[in-house]
Amino acid sequence: MLNILIQTTALPIILGLSAYAPTGAWAANGIAPELVASFKRGDEFFAYNGERTTFDDMFTVSTTGLATMTDSDGLVKWNAHNLAVYSNDFTQFTNFQSTDATEAGSSPIDDTTVAYVYPTGTSSSIYQSSQPLPLGKVTLACWIKARGATQWFYLNMQSGVSTPSGARNAWFDLTNGVIGSKTTLVEETTIEAYPDDWYLCKMSLTWTSVAGNEAISVGLCDADGGSTVTVNAANGVYLAGFHCYKDDLGGMVDNPDRTDTYVPTTAAAVYLPRRNAYYYNGTSYVKGGLRWESSAATNRLPDSNDFEAASWTITATDSLTLTAAQAVGADGESSLTELAITDTTNESHALF
Repeated sequence: MLNILIQTTALPIILGLSAYAPTGAWAANGIAPELVASFKRGDEFFAYNGERTTFDDMFTVSTTGLATMTDSDGLVKWNAHNLAVYSNDFTQFTNFQSTDATEAGSSPIDDTTVAYVYPTGTSSSIYQSSQPLPLGKVTLACWIKARGATQWFYLNMQSGVSTPSGARNAWFDLTNGVIGSKTTLVEETTIEAYPDDWYLCKMSLTWTSVAGNEAISVGLCDADGGSTVTVNAANGVYLAGFHCYKDDLGGMVDNPDRTDTYVPTTAAAVYLPRRNAYYYNGTSYVKGGLRWESSAATNRLPDSNDFEAASWTITATDSLTLTAAQAVGADGESSLTELAITDTTNESHALF
């Protein structure tokens, strides 16, 4: 496998020569390049044939799943992605004792219209189901703003048959801009203030198994820790930018087009190319760029994580046991196998 990192802190990709603007800043000997692609973190620049353009218009990069990259802090992180579909089209969500609508207004991701949901029954929520929730730590996030006299709401992740089992709710106070209570299985909650009384609210938990019927939702309630709401069409919440992402290892990198964790989606999950990747030069992590692999990685060792397969041999099977899926590994999934010695009397133990 060939790993390529386009290093562009100082030098961009420059192809062709012409007298085109706005690439004059890259000129050499008085001649500006026809094409400039600079991936410098925080100051990306793409132009062709005298016109400034974007990364997506200049490059076709197919990213169909999760991939890792090194961020500027030296941590290995997941590429920016969003597992939630129709991230800002709440007409595609399922209403449970609720109604959704839109009105003129602005949100942190839209300057023209905003979506809102209000209760039509006392157990009111809006959700999307059958999401491909991965194993490991997963974060659910959404921008929320109170509508009418609403103070409280909650985020929820669930699966029909999964581990850990039990309630997975986190409550947020939109009047005071603070987090409320959470159920035991929820590990982290955060709330961040945005202009015009919007809040980016997040909850995280670690999945060790999932078995279908996954769902992610926003629920309306009257109080911290509650699940019922007073029916009033004038109340409810405004919603924007629903997103759900894998958040173990060192976390997920920000969307390079937005500098936050939101990645827009429509009918399918979206996985972005690994822009702003870094490498270690022996002293520090430098030179952000675009990372990709020219071919799939190959492991010549068969059954690399199935130690009970026929390709592996265990000595002293009467005193050595293997138990698969005992803990979450570096891949963020339940991939660690426990090797336990049950009898140390005059035995040699090996797995090969």
